[in-house]
Amino acid sequence: MDETRATSDPLRNIRSYNDEMTISQVIRYFERQNVVFTKPMIQGYVRAGLLPMPKEKRYYTRGHMVLLALIEGLKKGFPAEEVKRLFGALDIYGGGGDFADKSEEMLAVYGAYISLMKDVRAALDGLSEEISGEAKTGATVADGRAAFLTAAALMAGSVFLREAAERTLGGRNETL
Repeated sequence: MDETRATSDPLRNIRSYNDEMTISQVIRYFERQNVVFTKPMIQGYVRAGLLPMPKEKRYYTRGHMVLLALIEGLKKGFPAEEVKRLFGALDIYGGGGDFADKSEEMLAVYGAYISLMKDVRAALDGLSEEISGEAKTGATVADGRAAFLTAAALMAGSVFLREAAERTLGGRNETL
C-alpha cells in the first residue's frame, strides 16, 4: 500500500467546498485528491446502505464526503457489510431512519481517524523494522525468513486487531 495515500487526508480542503454537491462534483473533488469514485460506485454504496440517500435525491453533503473517504480507506481490507456495521457506531441515522447529517461532528471524528491512522502506520513501520532486524541476525535476506517473520507478525496483528474491533462493535446493532 502506498504509505502516503494510506495516511493522507483526502478531505483536507473540504470546508472550502459547498455543503451540497452533485454526484459529478463529488467525483471531481475526489479526483483532485487522487481518489477514484465513479457514479455507479457511489450509487451502489447508496443502494447497499453504506452511504445515505443524497439530500433531495441529488445533493451530497460533507457528511457524505466523510463516509466516502472512510469507505475508500476501509474497502481494501473489509467487506461492505463490515464497513456498514462500523458506520452504525457513528449513529448517523435519526430515530426515523433518516440521515442525520452532522457534518461538523463527522469531520471532527474523521480528523481524529486520520491522526490515529498516522500513529498506527508509524507504529507498524517501527514493528516491521524491529522484526526484520531481529530476523536478519539469524537469516539471510535470500532465504526469505526475515520477510516471512515480518509479514506473519503483521498478519497476526491484524487478526488481533480485527478481534478487538469485533468486541468493540459487539453490542451494536448490525443493521443500519
